[in-house]
Amino acid sequence: MSSSRSGGGGGGGGGGSGSKTRVGRYELGRTLGEGNFAKVKFARNVETKENVAIKILDKENVLKHKMIGQVFILYF
Repeated sequence: MSSSRSGGGGGGGGGGSGSKTRVGRYELGRTLGEGNFAKVKFARNVETKENVAIKILDKENVLKHKMIGQVFILYF
């Protein structure tokens, strides 16, 4: 999956310059939850306007703790 970043710090709602981080066809918004190995962010498909949640893993932490076997990645 390709990722292109466009300025701004995400945050998703109110204020800001209007530029949001994009990952593939998704615009990332606010953080919904956070754990030791990942963050879950609100995202919107820029083509279909569908709202989704995206889990973003801390790759360095996952590899350091040898948890790669528990990671399953879906590409659409």
